[in-house]
Amino acid sequence: MSAYEIVYILTNILYLFAVNKMLNFMFDKEECKEKSKKIIFIFYYVVLSGLIFITRVPIVIFAINIVFLSLLTLCFKSSVQRKIMSVVLIYSVGLVIELISLAIFGFFEFSGFEDSTFNSITILIFLRVVTLVVVHLITRYKKSLKNSYKISKIYYLTFSIVLFGTLYLFIAQLESQNLTVSKLVISGAILIIVNVTMIIIDDKIYNSIVTENEKNMLKQQNIAYENQMEIINQSTEEIRLLKHDFKNHLLMLSNIYKSDKKEEFELYIDKILGNIENDTISNSNNFVIDSILNFKLRSIKDSDININLDINVPISVDIYAYDLTSILSNLLDNAVTACEKSKDKKLNIKIISKMGNLIILIDNSYDGKIICENGKLKTTKLFKSEHGLGIKSVEKTLEKYGGELRFDYTSNVFSTSVLIPYM
Repeated sequence: MSAYEIVYILTNILYLFAVNKMLNFMFDKEECKEKSKKIIFIFYYVVLSGLIFITRVPIVIFAINIVFLSLLTLCFKSSVQRKIMSVVLIYSVGLVIELISLAIFGFFEFSGFEDSTFNSITILIFLRVVTLVVVHLITRYKKSLKNSYKISKIYYLTFSIVLFGTLYLFIAQLESQNLTVSKLVISGAILIIVNVTMIIIDDKIYNSIVTENEKNMLKQQNIAYENQMEIINQSTEEIRLLKHDFKNHLLMLSNIYKSDKKEEFELYIDKILGNIENDTISNSNNFVIDSILNFKLRSIKDSDININLDINVPISVDIYAYDLTSILSNLLDNAVTACEKSKDKKLNIKIISKMGNLIILIDNSYDGKIICENGKLKTTKLFKSEHGLGIKSVEKTLEKYGGELRFDYTSNVFSTSVLIPYM
């Protein structure tokens, strides 16, 4: 067995590791038959490694790869179209990287239907490492876009320098005049170990960032839940007080009525109705929405903020109270905070139901200060690590319903619009 064949068999592990990352990139990992996937990968590795002793015809290798990639997609629950697209994409990425790598080293003599004369350990190690690094960066980019977790650019720069720096040192070593096959294999092994270790470390760091952000979001959701419980407790207390007061009011009205004092009787009723109306900010008959609005806006009812409500919703909507509390509470907190810092102090809230969608529109005045980075709004608060999580919590909750969150603003009015499908 030649040194090339040994390196080929060992580096096939890197290739299949990259294939696995691409599969997890294309499909939902939660809906995967892991046991079946592992068995197919074992056969894939055995067949791919043994193939080099039988034939090196590119078209045969192509066919083997397509067959096993197709079998691997069967382990995931998805449409036929998506599985076909995944096979084409995964193989295309590998093929493009292979062709570019061969071109860089000046290897152009190959045919699809004849045994390949390719026998370079250097190019093989370079090809496997570059494939793994490129696939890792592709999958990392997708995860970052999906979760919107901020990771320092210095971290990415350092990560790239280490990965491509070790690759450069490996290539530079080829210029050494006393280079032997054993030295080449050892340096290639070091290159692979360093890069694989860096990728594993990167995954660990990213997972810790995801966990930390999810903990912060859970903390925000717990706060929303505690607020909902406080709403319920306050409502219970108000009902208890109302029952007590109502008994006294009835006794008083009975005495006035018996005294035949019609004007006093009417004034007393008007006063009771006025107190009830003044205490309620929102009265749409939707318990959850009314509770959130009354709880959040009660503290600013007597302030100089001009509140305008337009609530037209069904008595109930098919959205969990927990989720609706999280969404509406966070948006109201941000709007009220912005209003308090502005001069005009206006807060317009419109919540309507239309064609199976709950639509929340909030217009609030603000001080005109906006920080926008890469199309994302950033908090203007001093302790940024502790703030800005409200919007992330809203976005995370909206994902469950396929909802949308949009922002717009002028020099003094900030507008937030939310659409939540519930039918």
